[in-house]
Order: sequence, then C-alpha cells, then structure tokens
Amino acid sequence: MDKLTPRQRTILGLVVREYVKSASPVSSRALVEHYGIQVSTATVRNELALLEELGYLTHPHTSAARVPTHKGYNHFVERLLGEAELPLQEQRTIAHQFHQVRPDFEQWMPLAASVLLVPPAGPPWSPRHELPRHVTNTCNSSLPKDDRCCSCSSCTEGW
Repeated sequence: MDKLTPRQRTILGLVVREYVKSASPVSSRALVEHYGIQVSTATVRNELALLEELGYLTHPHTSAARVPTHKGYNHFVERLLGEAELPLQEQRTIAHQFHQVRPDFEQWMPLAASVLLVPPAGPPWSPRHELPRHVTNTCNSSLPKDDRCCSCSSCTEGW
C-alpha cells in the first residue's frame, strides 16, 4: 500500500470532493482558488502528478485537469471520508420506512438503495424522495424501549 503524505491526502480528498461536486476534471488552479491551499499551483501540480504516478488520479488528455481513479475513490472512502453517525430522527425514519414495507420484500431493495445512496438532505429528485406510495417518512414519535421503530398505528400492528 502506498504511503501518502498529509499534503497528498488533503489534495486527493479535495480532488475527489470537487470532482463529485462538479463532474468535471479538477485543476491545480481550482484547488488553490476554491480551497485556499497555501502552496503554489505548481506545487499542487507536482503533487497531482505524484498521485497520478501512484494510480490515484488520471487525466483525460495531456495537460488536462485530473479525475480520481477507482483506486483514488477507494482510498478516499476507506481512509479519508470517515464515519458519521446518523441523527436519531433519521434512524427512526429509516426504521419506520422498513417497518412499513416489511411484508413486501419487493420494496426492500429499492428502499435500501435509496437509503444508502442519498444523504438525508438529498435533492428532491433523488431516489430517497421516490418511495413507494404506502411508505412515508413522517413518523415523529419517540423510539420505544422495545425493538419497534415507533409507536404509530401502522408500526404497532402485528407486533
């Protein structure tokens, strides 16, 4: 496994984030201007070149900006992204949604995919907002002590 310097980890993380955000190759100038990196664009270009040699980045053509490779994405997800705890209300909402579709296994995969792919505050056109008609994400009751997702009538039936 390649050992990246702190600067290389920072630059790789910024390239991945910017590429995901813009869907365009990321230049050294964009990194310096948008993120206030305190080194010259030439220094960033040198680091980008090293990251490319190590297989974390690539570029579509000569003198183009860089894009992450599969290896770059993997490193970002496994080592740079970190873990985050879902807020309690989001945990309740997810549990409630799965409880509502519990008898209908046909709905489990689309629901699981929408939960995994889209953050809670995703855009309105995201899969998260295209739930089956009978599934809602509006359960505001507090989590009971037992293993039910909530105490609404649709969740307490059948327990």
